[in-house]
Amino acid sequence: MAELKADYATLPAIIDANGSATFAELDAQSANLARSLLAAGVSKGARIGILMPNGQDYLVALFAALRIGAVAVLVSTLARPPELAQMIRVADVDILLSADHYLRNDYCTLLEAALPDLATSQSDRRLALMGAPFLRAIWIWGKHHPAWARSGTKAVAESQDQSDINAEFLLAAQNEIVPADPALIIFTSGSSAEPKAVVHSQANVVRQGKALAELMGGCGPGDKLLSTMPFFWVGGLCTVVLAALCSGTAVICPSDPSTEATMAALRKHDATHIMHWPQQLDLMKDDPEFREMLSRMRPAYAHQYELFDLVPTELNANTIGMTETLGPHHMLPLGALPKEKIGSYGTPVSGIEHRIIDPETGEDMPTGELGQLCLRGGSLLTGMHRKQHHEVFDERGFYRTDDVARVDDDGHIFFAGRGDDIVKISGANVSPVEVEGAIRELDGVKAVCVVGLTPEGNEITLAAAIIPEDGASLDADAMRAQLKQRLSSYKVPRHYVMLREDELPMTASAKIYKPALKELLLERISG
Repeated sequence: MAELKADYATLPAIIDANGSATFAELDAQSANLARSLLAAGVSKGARIGILMPNGQDYLVALFAALRIGAVAVLVSTLARPPELAQMIRVADVDILLSADHYLRNDYCTLLEAALPDLATSQSDRRLALMGAPFLRAIWIWGKHHPAWARSGTKAVAESQDQSDINAEFLLAAQNEIVPADPALIIFTSGSSAEPKAVVHSQANVVRQGKALAELMGGCGPGDKLLSTMPFFWVGGLCTVVLAALCSGTAVICPSDPSTEATMAALRKHDATHIMHWPQQLDLMKDDPEFREMLSRMRPAYAHQYELFDLVPTELNANTIGMTETLGPHHMLPLGALPKEKIGSYGTPVSGIEHRIIDPETGEDMPTGELGQLCLRGGSLLTGMHRKQHHEVFDERGFYRTDDVARVDDDGHIFFAGRGDDIVKISGANVSPVEVEGAIRELDGVKAVCVVGLTPEGNEITLAAAIIPEDGASLDADAMRAQLKQRLSSYKVPRHYVMLREDELPMTASAKIYKPALKELLLERISG
């Protein structure tokens, strides 16, 4: 934070519905909160949960934790009571910093539902909860302060009078932080298994922020990037917050994720860049006012070139990343994808190493052959909270992802799908991602998801769930005939089911929930 303050002190760093803060102000506010946490007994290595919406308070809490060597545990604002209880317990949270509410979520009520012992607890005593035995205190920002919580604003104000926890003391604490210290616990957004608690180091935060700032390229000091991507997930934290701040770019946070709030923030703040979920951009791209706004903006990353009509679809760069690599692990700098690299997801980020192996034997696959993607170095996780090293990494220190990919002679990676998504048809492996790409090129197709089903005995067949564009009438036989001209016969889906957009089952992280989708497709096919 000190380096950013020195470079961009008077420039805005964060803009939300309540106002804005410069880099210098963000540094001062996070220092005040850091001193308050030290005064409350929080020490290096303590786990500080953050349950807040995007905005100034979130960044103050995050940087306060990082500057004293605490581990910031990023808690989803979408979590329901059982999920909240699980995250707080699994991450061994010591102190929780929370907003009192966001949108329709009353977090005080949700926390009481998650941790019933809170109802009989008092803020003037250390918490002792059976459901979260290491949680000692909860600080709340907002108007609602239950008996079991302390006012975060009041705690910061009171601690400023403590002469022993002054700026000099904070600096002494900061000087004890080293790159290897754990800095973040981020929960993966798994759709079927329990989320994993991924641990990243202080070095990873700095390394990845600087690397993404370079790849962002189009952002610089004084620019403004608008996004509603949640800061508690790696996309919002890294490709938005870390990359933008390391570029001297302000982050604009609309009051809520809706299209209406986004448009209002764009009108008010004259953003130079935008980072949104594709689904949100699909809802906005036909709005003439938004298109006019977009004409005054610039791409933040190479994969946005198509959005700005700078390249045809096939030359739009891809990117691939995961929570375990603190965002993108392969990516391309600004520019069109070279024709000879169509389909590439880029080259390594932050010094990451990759291997492509046979998942059964562990042997390296020949260049250009599909296999399991393994990663090492760079901004790769340092481990999983509560897991031993050998449970996370192989004997060579590589992390085996669930992704299937191939790599060419130049180090470009070509993603083929998730390992459990690959479908064996007629003895051959089929990547649903490839099939989805071919279907997406057909007229009248708005969105598609391809899965493997067994509706007829034990024979696996491909099924395509398709959302038609408004007013489009799609015929399965016609689609099948067109696809046979583009794909090998065994890659052409047998079943085509047309769905409304609201029928597509989604996870809380806006991903298609495939187990539920398969059940829905089987019902429609058999019906």
